[in-house]
Amino acid sequence: MPYPRPMKKRDESGFALLLVFVMAATVGILLYKELPRLVFESQRLKEQDLVSRGEQYKRAIQLYVRKLKKYPASLDDLETSSDVRFLGGATRIL
Repeated sequence: MPYPRPMKKRDESGFALLLVFVMAATVGILLYKELPRLVFESQRLKEQDLVSRGEQYKRAIQLYVRKLKKYPASLDDLETSSDVRFLGGATRIL
């Protein structure tokens, strides 16, 4: 004798899909709340990089003046002046 099939409960229909939507919304809200912090950190890293480059230029000018007893006429003088490089090529701001 075959067993009768259990009837599907209508109350639980779509519950898993609703749970997925709620979880996706929660993740979206959490990411949205973190966005300003990420933007701030990105800006802070850029500012730190610019300060570091400024310090490198300052140091290169000090070394140039100490060695040649005059100020450089341009930034190119810091890179190739009397066969001495006072400033590395990778630090040049375009």
